[in-house]
Amino acid sequence: WLLRALETRRHDIKRLGIYFHELHAFGPPWRSSFWLSPLQRHIASRLAKLSDFWMTNREGSAQWLSKFSGEKPHVVLPVFSNVGESLSRPEVRFPRIVVFGSPSLRQKTYQVVGDKLYAWARQASLEVHDIGAPIVDAQLAETMSANGVIQHGLLDENEVGNLMDKAKFGLLAYPVHVIAKSGVFAAYCAHGICPILLSDSYEATDGVVAARHYLTGIPSNSVSVLEANQIGDGAWSWYQGHRVAVHAKKILRLAGLKATVSRD
Repeated sequence: WLLRALETRRHDIKRLGIYFHELHAFGPPWRSSFWLSPLQRHIASRLAKLSDFWMTNREGSAQWLSKFSGEKPHVVLPVFSNVGESLSRPEVRFPRIVVFGSPSLRQKTYQVVGDKLYAWARQASLEVHDIGAPIVDAQLAETMSANGVIQHGLLDENEVGNLMDKAKFGLLAYPVHVIAKSGVFAAYCAHGICPILLSDSYEATDGVVAARHYLTGIPSNSVSVLEANQIGDGAWSWYQGHRVAVHAKKILRLAGLKATVSRD
């Protein structure tokens, strides 16, 4: 319906800009994503052709879109944090690990990391702070409680930001090759946390590099304050190139409008 509506109304739209968060699904033949993928690729390619300008969050997506959009103005910016941004990186951190995100994402993170998280937390004297709507898996919730996870539940933006500004680590299970579209990773970086990523591979992508912007999996030993601060600072510095104000200015410029947003 989106493609049909835009094709019908295109002559009434003075300047059309499209943001592509994702392009198309993919998966094995026994899942609907496999069968929907060709149609979704068709829709995405047609939208790119219809647009006057476009934005996306990954270089890989931009390369695909450019095949259909030609030389149209565009910009590639990883997603920004939707729970605020620290204007300067707080260096004083408490021995805490934050697990943040939707219930399904957090559940996956706990399942992927398993008991390694709790063993490392005990060994390094770290608190585990869970932030988000309650996880419905009763067995997992019981395991979290048994291992002393502090479960905050849903919090407002300021409360989440305050917790992140004080935490040393942020844990996330997410494929590194698409990490630029992760709002949780963006939130960790925006608050200068040292991210810990759980992924099948750890190749450099969209300017994100292992050991410079995140730790690869649960460390086998304690992480020094200096190393955690260096990675947290690296993550925060990487984020500055695509914070909210940068997105706003880029959109206004692409749309041919005067930038009226403040620096912050």
